Amino acid sequence: TVREENATQSRLTLKLPGAHLTLAELSIETPEQLFTRKVMLQYRTYMDNEIHETMLAQSTLYRIAVNDLAPVSCLGFAEDVKAPSRELILTIQNNDSTPLPVTAIQGLRRPVYLVFLSSGPTAYHLLSGNSHCPAPRYDLTDLKTTVAAAELIAAAFSPPTVNPAWKPPEILPEVGESGIPINLSKWKYKKQITISSPGVQRLELDAEILDLSHPSLQDLRLVKNGLQLPYLIERSSSQRNITPELEKADDPKRQSISRLQLTVPYKRLPLTALECEIGTTFFKRRVTLSEEIPDHRGNPQTVTRGSAIWSRTIGEKKKNLILPLSFQMVTGKLILTIDNGDNPPLNIKSIRLTYPVSRLLFKSSSGEDTFLYFGNPASYVPHYDINLIADHFLSAEKNQAVLLPLDKQGETSWQKKYRFSEKAIWLFWIALGGLVVGLLVIITRLLPKPDR
Repeated sequence: TVREENATQSRLTLKLPGAHLTLAELSIETPEQLFTRKVMLQYRTYMDNEIHETMLAQSTLYRIAVNDLAPVSCLGFAEDVKAPSRELILTIQNNDSTPLPVTAIQGLRRPVYLVFLSSGPTAYHLLSGNSHCPAPRYDLTDLKTTVAAAELIAAAFSPPTVNPAWKPPEILPEVGESGIPINLSKWKYKKQITISSPGVQRLELDAEILDLSHPSLQDLRLVKNGLQLPYLIERSSSQRNITPELEKADDPKRQSISRLQLTVPYKRLPLTALECEIGTTFFKRRVTLSEEIPDHRGNPQTVTRGSAIWSRTIGEKKKNLILPLSFQMVTGKLILTIDNGDNPPLNIKSIRLTYPVSRLLFKSSSGEDTFLYFGNPASYVPHYDINLIADHFLSAEKNQAVLLPLDKQGETSWQKKYRFSEKAIWLFWIALGGLVVGLLVIITRLLPKPDR
């Protein structure tokens, strides 16, 4: 079980002993005596050219066991739910509460029986473990009702052993590593990929790629030795944190308003939440997050990105406060406005922003000369045949691929040495404009004056 903690939820990735199991119940063990949590059970599936997380079951788990009250609890759910894959995702919604401590997860399944006709006492071998083998079709399938009424004798299994003739098959042999050539002159950025072992790879896209690529990720291209590698995009409900730079931006004319400017190095990063640590004991404030976006004329326009009312009372735990978000930044600079009324400003200790996780799934034998290209807004959405076997990618064991630092396309060493910042470019144009105006003034003074 792998556990991830986000701003408002806990995600636990569960590994089942097999696929297509019918669950009788999925329950949690926790020492917490008083709680209520909404929970969801999901699995990954392929739809609309991307891998998404699909709901299997949801419920509310709770326990009330305090003082002299008779204990009441509901710690299990997902009754008679069929698990399509070996990997399930259990999400616990904590909202503003502290993460629920989970010491164990217990799963019960419905039994499955194999019925066959035996001519007498003898030994049989049951073969399993070949995911590429098609399902058998026997005559007894049509006689299921009749066989169920017959007298059945229970058979015993010996412990499983490895078939001596078994050879480890190649992972997804149908998927090759030779794609079509691609002209990369229109892609601005690339990052090299390192791979630890051959097989199906899972590559998490970092904040830099999400910032510099198209919002739909349609401009991503995996390239090895000049040829495209097909891939699948996985959209996840997992989240990652980024800490912005904080700078006071108070307006002297508005003494009751606190303003903080939040700056991140990634201008177009998609955001899902703002998490704030506040040291003040009790308070109630309205907070607003906004962004100043230039219009078509270059004039800044204030756009509200999110708002909420934050409050805390005496005796309440000092947990971080959350502002839910759902937008993609444009400038990389945000303004957090807090209406203090007639109260002193809040003691803000830290602020974090969260963004969603996206990954790529692909097959590769090595990371040598393997690159991820991005930064081409005019590119189209790629269409690969591996979309037809997305389920095989999801069920395969995956290795974690790693990205190396960014490399800009088409820059010579001279360009990298003398690359100018955005501020320097503006200063250059201002200086050039001043030079032109000065030359015009000198020329007008040198021209002969007309005779009167």
